[in-house]
Amino acid sequence: MKAILVPLVFLLSLTTHAQQKTIIRTKTELLASLKNNPNKTLINLSTYIPGITLDIRYATTNNFTHQILYTNPIPYLRKPAADALKKVQAALNKRGLRLIIYDAYRPLSVTQKIWDHVHDSRYAANPTNGSGHNRGLSVDVSIISIMGKENTGLNMGTDFDNFTDTAAHTFKKLDQQVLINRKRLKATMEKHGFKSLNTEWWHYSWPNNGGYELIDISFEEINN
Repeated sequence: MKAILVPLVFLLSLTTHAQQKTIIRTKTELLASLKNNPNKTLINLSTYIPGITLDIRYATTNNFTHQILYTNPIPYLRKPAADALKKVQAALNKRGLRLIIYDAYRPLSVTQKIWDHVHDSRYAANPTNGSGHNRGLSVDVSIISIMGKENTGLNMGTDFDNFTDTAAHTFKKLDQQVLINRKRLKATMEKHGFKSLNTEWWHYSWPNNGGYELIDISFEEINN
């Protein structure tokens, strides 16, 4: 029995690993993956969530690489994550606030470019495993006053993609208002099902409980 059981366990392990590493590389493959699971649909947040503000940094040089990493970006999330983020926006609106999005779905090839610059798993995903961004499950956000200027988030103590301890949720040597702003964002996101990343106050992920594959498709191809 032991001689049979060990190979079976090993085979199951390999199968699970292979399923987790499935990479969708064409729009045809993406559409095929949606047929039996509509929750895998990528939702355009800019049209789905009223009043949301966009500041997609990797489509500009205003990011830590100082390079344009992709063009024609659309802030996509899988449907359950998009539904939850819509509820976050509604909750913030009641307090005179709204969401600003820095990034959502990110092609796997862009994760490789980011890893080449950072190469630190505290702040960047190893492309070997991919990330929630590559699955359409992670979003980088802050909050902004409804009456505030476009693309000017509340003071969070650091800018987006600050790779220091100061950006961590556990870092408390900050002005009281900064701590209040971070706590409000974190509490609202977590209340609606997102998980925070301790090292980055802006990064939140939806649980990968639906077999969501990695995606490496350009925005141009998805949007076509």
